[in-house]
Amino acid sequence: MSDDMDYGLDIDDFDFGGSIPEFEGLEEPAVSPQKSSAAAESTPVNRELLLQENKIMKSFFKMLQDATDTGDKTNFYYKFFDLFGLYQVFCDQNNIAVNFPKLAFNKKENMALIITFFRSRDRVIDRLLKEQSSQHELSSKKDMFKSMLSTKFSYNFEPSEYTRLNDLLNELSKKLIDAVGNSSSENFITRLNKRITALQQQLQMKMPSLDEYWGLIGGIGAFIGAYSAQAKPYVDNMKEIINIIWVVQARAEGLGDRAPKLSVNFQEK
Repeated sequence: MSDDMDYGLDIDDFDFGGSIPEFEGLEEPAVSPQKSSAAAESTPVNRELLLQENKIMKSFFKMLQDATDTGDKTNFYYKFFDLFGLYQVFCDQNNIAVNFPKLAFNKKENMALIITFFRSRDRVIDRLLKEQSSQHELSSKKDMFKSMLSTKFSYNFEPSEYTRLNDLLNELSKKLIDAVGNSSSENFITRLNKRITALQQQLQMKMPSLDEYWGLIGGIGAFIGAYSAQAKPYVDNMKEIINIIWVVQARAEGLGDRAPKLSVNFQEK
């Protein structure tokens, strides 16, 4: 292109080798060229191509400013014409779908078509660059929030602890169901069983709180008071549940070997 370096444009800076493999198939369907005087709002296959398009736009508007300053745009016709042709080849080789206006035989008409085209296309590129910047900023923020949430404190069960705790809750629930038919305190046992069922449903490998499990001690204590010696199987089951919860909590709090031994005893008066 004639005098291309005068406008900060070097053909060696541009990619005319076709579409980039990792983005093949993502571009919009090809639009028939020479269909409209306006630039189609298509998205380049990657940001690098978009920036190269933007460089072509800047070169055009610098050229247009020089033409305006001289007061005679006609003398710049072939510079405009060359840049218009360069851009068409660039878009064609990189599979960027753009509607290019069909030029006439009249230079003045062609000048108007080319100027209108570049102004329209420049607005599209400017919008796309801003959208990409916004998406990049949003992606960075999401990564930051993911990192923040992933470091939120939680009580983490080992797989064996999780499985055993789930089994113990199941066993305790079944025992309570069996006890309902032989009890004068059916309502109390039903409420306790509903509490255990809720714990089963909430149980996950990572728990934000273990408070509900510690609350079971009060419920089992009341159960022992009502059933005395018949409550021993439930007490043994409950002790193992509490011991698992304590191990998980002590580990989460970083106590390690410094964690005191836990002993749960329900003594009759």
